[in-house]
Amino acid sequence: MIRFALLVTLVEIGLTAGAALLIAWNEEPEPFLTRDDLRTLDLPYESLRNERVPSLQALHCYESRAVLRVPRQSVYVSYRVEAGPKDLESRREKERALLEKKEAGQGSLIDEPFDGERGYAVRHRGPHGARMELVRARGRDLFIVRVSQEGVQGAEAQAAVARCDRLAHLIQHQIMTKLRWRD
Repeated sequence: MIRFALLVTLVEIGLTAGAALLIAWNEEPEPFLTRDDLRTLDLPYESLRNERVPSLQALHCYESRAVLRVPRQSVYVSYRVEAGPKDLESRREKERALLEKKEAGQGSLIDEPFDGERGYAVRHRGPHGARMELVRARGRDLFIVRVSQEGVQGAEAQAAVARCDRLAHLIQHQIMTKLRWRD
């Protein structure tokens, strides 16, 4: 009798643990840039802040802001839910308008569509620094990664754009993998 009770107890514990694992596996992770993500990418940071931004009683977006140490760069990640095609297009047009202004610096806007996704990338160096911004849209979700470095000019700004580019792609891939957008 004791063996039977022990066996039933072990089966119940196993089923409970299995259910917890199944729920955790099927649950969508939050699209924040986390301390674990920064550690995985081997990026030392000064600060990291995550917040959910509501809009009219509903969740509008998830935002992450980080400051990396060497070189000192700012990272902004935004995952917007219920964004429409007009949100992507208005962002793209705003970038095009900025790039046409000579006093804003030099840059390029590159369309980057993928299967089932729309998107673009902006490489920009201006009078105040360098930045790289990646924007992806999938269904009604809009995902933005921006890395910038201030206080660089000339040839140093061009190298800073390349560093920002590499870092933005690494962060984008890390979060997209976590969200199961990429394998």
